[in-house]
Amino acid sequence: AAATRLGLVALGGIDAGNAAACIAAGARGVAVMGGVMSAADPAAVMAGLIKTLRAALAARRGATP
Repeated sequence: AAATRLGLVALGGIDAGNAAACIAAGARGVAVMGGVMSAADPAAVMAGLIKTLRAALAARRGATP
């Protein structure tokens, strides 16, 4: 596969349970909609997702969150 400098964004069924795997696989970011909109507490879902993404991005850089 050819390398590109374009950012890849993972979308479709993304949640806190699989967001880190998307980042580890090379995605620059994730798009989350349904899981947040259907949640009883969208703020809590987003807080968990942000925590997960920060940790995944730090791990990819070799740093600690």
